[in-house]
Amino acid sequence: MKNFSIKCENTHEFEGWFDSLDSLRKQMASGLVECPYCGTKAVEKMLSAPQLSTPKTQAKHKLSDHPSSMSDSAQAPTPADNNHAVMHTGDAPNMMAMRLMLKHIQQTVTSHFKDVGQDFASEARKIHSGEIEAENIYGHCSEAERAELQEEGIDIFALPDLPKDN
Repeated sequence: MKNFSIKCENTHEFEGWFDSLDSLRKQMASGLVECPYCGTKAVEKMLSAPQLSTPKTQAKHKLSDHPSSMSDSAQAPTPADNNHAVMHTGDAPNMMAMRLMLKHIQQTVTSHFKDVGQDFASEARKIHSGEIEAENIYGHCSEAERAELQEEGIDIFALPDLPKDN
């Protein structure tokens, strides 16, 4: 399997694993390769750095295959933890892809949803009860408010706060 860097017409960059360059080209020509961010099938192969197997990269892969390889400062949270941060250094490309997807979701929400700030819980209840017209909203609420909304059958989705890019 070979790892290829791919870019869509909307400049989203991602990676894909294929048997060969010929296999990638055939799948692209058949419309089987699509951008994981926007869904477009207008994609092209980018220049890719060679993936060389050296003693250093082999050691990295061995570490990433074992859950015990997480550093002490980045252990997986226990269910009682409120902090859901996890860092696994052996999976950097997947972490980057996840971060890009979360950033895209965050940008979509902030540009297409109404910001109700700290009034999120009360506004969500008003929409759910039909008191006000339904619309997509976002804002902030406490863990207790979020649990109450879910108990009341109000579907919400918590997004992590991503740090601003430097």
